[in-house]
Amino acid sequence: MNSSGLSRPSWTPEIEAGVRAFRDAVKSSHRQIGAAASPTERATLPRSENIPDGVAVDGFVVVPHGVHFAGGDAIKTVQLPKSVVLPPQLHGPRIAPDAVPCFTYERKGRSGTKPEETNVIFFVHGGGNVAGHPADYGTPGPRWVPAISNLAKRFDGFVVAPSYRLASVPENTYPANLQDLWFAYQYLLNQGYQPKNIRLVGESAGGNSVLIITYLLHLYGQGLPHSIAAFGPAADHTYELSDYAKAQADVDILPIQGHMSASDQWLLEPGTFPDLPDRFIGAGARDRKSPLISAMHIPIKDIDDWPRTLIIAGNADQLIDPSRVMHHEAPGKVELRETEGGVHGFWQLPFYGQVKDKAWADVLDFAR
Repeated sequence: MNSSGLSRPSWTPEIEAGVRAFRDAVKSSHRQIGAAASPTERATLPRSENIPDGVAVDGFVVVPHGVHFAGGDAIKTVQLPKSVVLPPQLHGPRIAPDAVPCFTYERKGRSGTKPEETNVIFFVHGGGNVAGHPADYGTPGPRWVPAISNLAKRFDGFVVAPSYRLASVPENTYPANLQDLWFAYQYLLNQGYQPKNIRLVGESAGGNSVLIITYLLHLYGQGLPHSIAAFGPAADHTYELSDYAKAQADVDILPIQGHMSASDQWLLEPGTFPDLPDRFIGAGARDRKSPLISAMHIPIKDIDDWPRTLIIAGNADQLIDPSRVMHHEAPGKVELRETEGGVHGFWQLPFYGQVKDKAWADVLDFAR
């Protein structure tokens, strides 16, 4: 990353200063390896002073059948029935299902409706599958509580945001996050919420995940959601970048090596973790072009009932290629809106001001 030409014609002085400061901070960051929060720790609600006025936040833990969870009386739990199972594609000898903390955000005073009549946004945060939490737990970067709260304030329904396992330890690598998201989504169906009323929204790695979950629902023969909105989906884990994407290295906020390192952790690339439990030794490399890893390869154009999909991506983002590919291959199903001068994660960066706000407003309008 070369900062000598760090600017774009569309950038305000605030954006340029913010990008410079963020890039400097990234230089001193380190990989998220060696520690993992338990489901009980991840079930911690945000501090009340961080919750915007007019928003109610609650939490519960989804417990798949056969999973033991001892979170104590203070944590609300929902046990899934035996009939709710993983699709075969998410089974593995090394990664077992676990309890899934979930958080609900809704406007205070919202009129209650029956589950089958209620609109839901299923929100999946970003963070490269190695960082992040929907209640800002232990996250120095994006503040998800305000972002999700703003969605909830303006949405006729509620938002549910799962805290999925992060690949900071071998036990939480692929497909642990997808297992968690699958069970969190199945919880909604088990409670009576209808696919036609569920909107999937994800950002970066979360954008990749919501696309994959939708594809799994298709493969499993379940009803597909109302719609999908993805901010800058990190949907190509081969990192075979176009010349255009490579040229954004001088303005984007994160070095491509940081994205690649996170992918290596998530996919348990040999040599990524210094000490492996015996059951992980000998695990082979994964096919990064699998549509269950890189959503760019989902055959969207061939799926007749694929839900309408909106992708919002910045054109200063090194990860823009998969967004363009998905739109090009399925233009009638995937709408792409490119944000001029938007770096990866611009939708979470306060110094993008009205540009950031417009991206969220577009997603909300699309989800209505």
